[in-house]
Amino acid sequence: PLANKLNIKFNTKIVEIKRYASHVEISDSNGNIYKSKVVLVTVPLAILKNNIIKFNPPLNEEISNSINKLAVFDMNKVFIEFEQKFWGDTDFITFLPNKDDLILCALAINFHKVNDKNLLIFLISSETSINKIQSEISKFGEEFVKSKYENILKLSYPDKNIKITKFKVTSWNTDEFSLGSFSEIGGDSNDRAKFHIVENRTYFAGEHTSLTYNAFVYGAF
Repeated sequence: PLANKLNIKFNTKIVEIKRYASHVEISDSNGNIYKSKVVLVTVPLAILKNNIIKFNPPLNEEISNSINKLAVFDMNKVFIEFEQKFWGDTDFITFLPNKDDLILCALAINFHKVNDKNLLIFLISSETSINKIQSEISKFGEEFVKSKYENILKLSYPDKNIKITKFKVTSWNTDEFSLGSFSEIGGDSNDRAKFHIVENRTYFAGEHTSLTYNAFVYGAF
């Protein structure tokens, strides 16, 4: 309902933001220009770090330094939904698979407690793990990786009937509109505070600007 009267442009890639004394001009990749009194920039930190959007004039030195100093954290998730629930009611489940599969499957969130679906979410945070999964999906396909997870779970629950119905792996680090998951947890709050400076009609928002809840959705909110 909040967006009913807003002129939202979908599938529109912004490439440049020009800031003037009286207004801003926002250019997309198709050559369209949108004029406004102010601009609110909510793109992820990695987009700013990689200069995907050109600011004219450039951002002030304080904000630029903060963008360069704050790190981007990579975390991908493997969502697996099953025909039936075969695990307990703890919030998290720790797995101890064999050495070769350890980087694929260590910690899972029991999402059944959240929405009653037979869903486990595995957290993949190390660069080695992320690269391995993406490499295997690229070479052998998602079904190959899915079968690996199925075998790991069968080792942990040998007496259960395990059947995967849905399987999804995120790839935030290779997504052109994110290039990473979120900013490092913690970091220097002084660097984050620099995003609160308003100059040339430019405002920033997003989890990387939150002093208290950075790296979390409610930090972005």
